[in-house]
Amino acid sequence: LAQETNSGDFLLQNLSLETVSNLASNFVTIPFEIAGNLNAKGQLGGSLTNPEVTNGQVAFVDGSVNDTSLDDVEVTFDYVDSRLDFDTNKPDYLQASGKVPFPPKPDSDRIDINLKLATPAMALVSVVTQEQVAWVNGEDRTADIELDVSGRLELADSIKIKDLSGTSEVNIQNGTIKTKLLEDDFTLNVVGKFKLDDQRLEVVNYPDTEGQKTLEGDLAGIGFSVSGELPIVSNRTNTSNPLTLNIPQDNLKLAGLYEGGVGGNVVITGSALRPVIAGNISLENGQAFIPKAQETKTEESDEKTVKNTSNQTPSVVRSRNNNQFVPRLKNFQVSLGDELRVQQFPLYDFRLAGDLTLNGPINGNLQNLTGLGTIKLRRGEVDVLETEFVADRRHNNTIVFVPEQGLLNPNLDLKFTTIAFEPSGALRQRRIDNEILENVLQSSRPDQVKITLAIKGQTSQILALGGEKDYCADQQITSSGLAKLGSKTTILSRQQFQELAECVYGEAIANSEDKEFLFSPIVTLSSTPPRSESGIIALLGNSFITQFQTIANSNEREIAELVITQYVVRPIIKNILFTVEEKVSNVGRSIGLADLQVYPTFDAVYDLGQTSSVELSYDYVFNEVQVRYKLQF
Repeated sequence: LAQETNSGDFLLQNLSLETVSNLASNFVTIPFEIAGNLNAKGQLGGSLTNPEVTNGQVAFVDGSVNDTSLDDVEVTFDYVDSRLDFDTNKPDYLQASGKVPFPPKPDSDRIDINLKLATPAMALVSVVTQEQVAWVNGEDRTADIELDVSGRLELADSIKIKDLSGTSEVNIQNGTIKTKLLEDDFTLNVVGKFKLDDQRLEVVNYPDTEGQKTLEGDLAGIGFSVSGELPIVSNRTNTSNPLTLNIPQDNLKLAGLYEGGVGGNVVITGSALRPVIAGNISLENGQAFIPKAQETKTEESDEKTVKNTSNQTPSVVRSRNNNQFVPRLKNFQVSLGDELRVQQFPLYDFRLAGDLTLNGPINGNLQNLTGLGTIKLRRGEVDVLETEFVADRRHNNTIVFVPEQGLLNPNLDLKFTTIAFEPSGALRQRRIDNEILENVLQSSRPDQVKITLAIKGQTSQILALGGEKDYCADQQITSSGLAKLGSKTTILSRQQFQELAECVYGEAIANSEDKEFLFSPIVTLSSTPPRSESGIIALLGNSFITQFQTIANSNEREIAELVITQYVVRPIIKNILFTVEEKVSNVGRSIGLADLQVYPTFDAVYDLGQTSSVELSYDYVFNEVQVRYKLQF
């Protein structure tokens, strides 16, 4: 080395990326966790005031970005007259070249970079999106992305690129994408061109379409177009022409999430690294599926050791979680349409309508999202103890989302009803104390009991057990009374035997799959005529026992016929009957009735006031008419 002339070679081996990262962090913010080692060599020349490097080579080996391993990268470069010229040799799918002035001078401060990415480079999508979105490799799946940028380099306080401009062309054919929120992969086709100007991306035009500033493509089989602009890094407002995704009304199929009509406009502001998503999506005649709960991982240490397959010392890279790519929803509107179906057959089947506003980060965990809005349950069936409960049409069934409670914990105000019959000749269920039973006429049909299942409270309370229920205590059966069962001379009265039956059945239910639901503090059971809660559960259990006995006493053919009737024919008939009942109910309301139904019995209800009503009932099978007066107190 000399002040006027330099001559020699240099060699650099196993320089930890941690060292480079720490030095670079003084000038720029690195948005990813980078690990690996650098090797470099070249020929020195020039002078101390104007150094030169020729025939330079740099290799990035054993590298990873956000714990995703990368192929080795090799770059050749020359540094002459304060200008760095570089070009990549490998990998083939990543070609980068450029000219960078360093240090920049007033008459020589332009930076020019060209980047070409081929299909294998799409694996970096998972790196940029923190593994929320990933590219799936395949023979017929291609992607070509080219980027040309230029600008002025400034080193006043930190490394800045001003007057940034350039273009980017994107061509993706049969691309296959997977995401944590969906069960199946989906396809992506997109062709278009971006312009980079003043540190913002702007959609320029669709190929072969003069003057049309859109990017065209299709996702999961439905078309879309993109227009507008988006800042790259800064959060400058771009409300005049924000990046907008337009989705014409079409049918969408995303396995495990949604099937049906969809359309809308999605507006993206913020920046490319931290997008803020607003706009609206409208669903039509769709069916939604409850996604599987995401497992929450414990936070890792801020220091991560990246696996190194060589004998080189592994790099320890500091976590920069505050710079992760996490899109965020801001007042994103979702319209469910007239009837969105949510079903898990045969457990429940709901038809919903309403609007919902979503906010929060999109990071693969729905618990981090919040919702605001009211969803109405237009129709619903739920299975409890092998008994089908139907949404009460007379009740305003709602699901209210409150931001403070999160998206998965809305307030429920729902009522479901069913009809149960006490078999002829069976012991009559014990009434509660304030019921006075006085049959003027004996009915030839079994006692009909209308059971109401009410749910009122937060969804999370369904799984929050309010303590174990003691059905034997509910029936006031003392331990001394039960002890008498050990005596051969035990004689139980009719009432005591009924109490014991309810006690035993109630305790059996305590160990069933419906335990958490029935024991929830927001779930209540009531009936007309009134029954105790354990009595209602025992009554519901009769249908399960009857069905079990039917199956046990049936041959294979009879069981097959039962399954077809129960799970194929019955749902079809039920849909037809619901349509008829809905029209009949509307007719009843138009003539002043609170409710009117024609199946399985003819029932007309007229409200005399807020606490009293008269019900006229006709049973087609037994050819009986009943008139009931009800008073709530």
